[in-house]
Amino acid sequence: MQQLEALRVYLRLLVKDSGNKGIQESLSDLVQKHGVAMLDGEFKKDANCAPALAFLATLIKDHGAVDECVSLYETACDYAPQSASYCLNLMHSLEVCFRYRDAIDVFRRFCRYVCCV
Repeated sequence: MQQLEALRVYLRLLVKDSGNKGIQESLSDLVQKHGVAMLDGEFKKDANCAPALAFLATLIKDHGAVDECVSLYETACDYAPQSASYCLNLMHSLEVCFRYRDAIDVFRRFCRYVCCV
């Protein structure tokens, strides 16, 4: 329960001071230690939360939480499959994790979506 309260405090602080490296690192450490599932109740499950998830994914990746970043970008891409930016960032994060086949699959899924819309 303390972790969830800490998460909410960090998210509020981040809204007020998004460039604060200490807040970013603390949030990243928390998510890395307890997993991205702790974020589930903090965002609506729709396309409107995709930008926030992508922002958090970038932020935590910059502080070493690459696996967690992948998970957040996957969710952002699920909610906004038309976003080339989210897909490209997901592909790059997968590449960093040496998950090349998964990165290619993301690219193929994006191309199928864009070509069929």
